[in-house]
Amino acid sequence: MGTWNTCAAVLPHLVERGGSIVNISSSAGIKGTPLHTPYTASKHGIVGMSLALANEPAAQNVRVSTAHPTGVATGMKPESIHRLLAEERPDLVPIFLNALPAVMAEPMDISNAVLFLISDESRYVTGLQFKVDAGVTIR
Repeated sequence: MGTWNTCAAVLPHLVERGGSIVNISSSAGIKGTPLHTPYTASKHGIVGMSLALANEPAAQNVRVSTAHPTGVATGMKPESIHRLLAEERPDLVPIFLNALPAVMAEPMDISNAVLFLISDESRYVTGLQFKVDAGVTIR
């Protein structure tokens, strides 16, 4: 609800002058992530809402996309999650591993993607599911 409420609040202002909404989802919004079912469902919901919303203000030059980070080093998710998985559910470890050699993304990696999506360089980009996930969703 918070993501929708935020979009609904800013949309009238963007319709007046154009602009871009970038909703933050997760790599869990692209693929099914075991042991995180409620979180995964909420992130898929952000994707569906964003895709539907991208159609509504497009004629007024308002773009809507989503960013999908892998785990980000923010302190919210301990890096020991992989160790815990290895001990309790080793069969699930490969699902959570990034394809690129990065355990966690940095916040700057995500903000750079968002900056691109709100910039004029992406003026013809809408409805994009922009993965900043070190390849975790290709596994």
